[in-house]
Amino acid sequence: MVNRMLVATAVLAVTVAVLLLGPIHATGVRGTALHPRYVSFYVGAWSYEPLPTGPQATNTVLKSLHITPPQTAVHRRLEGAVAAVAIGVVLCGAAVVRYRSGRRDGVQQEDQQDH
Repeated sequence: MVNRMLVATAVLAVTVAVLLLGPIHATGVRGTALHPRYVSFYVGAWSYEPLPTGPQATNTVLKSLHITPPQTAVHRRLEGAVAAVAIGVVLCGAAVVRYRSGRRDGVQQEDQQDH
């Protein structure tokens, strides 16, 4: 039981490390989720409606053109890491509860056999 718990914890730790420290491959962002570097990028778009003029496009405009803003890519990576940590905490907690309940049942069974 303990070996399985250690393996599961190690797998989740590696998953979180990859999510946080792995390079992000998205438009307008370089680096990792912990240290993102936002860079300028160009978007070519065709639309039936006139596009806003100006050098800066807002996140709302980018989303309406179905372009993922750089901040969204970083937030998704961070949310994935948080979800992996939450799953790990729940699984470890369940394993501890199961381990403790198994020990109590075993101790009670030994006591009953002695009487």
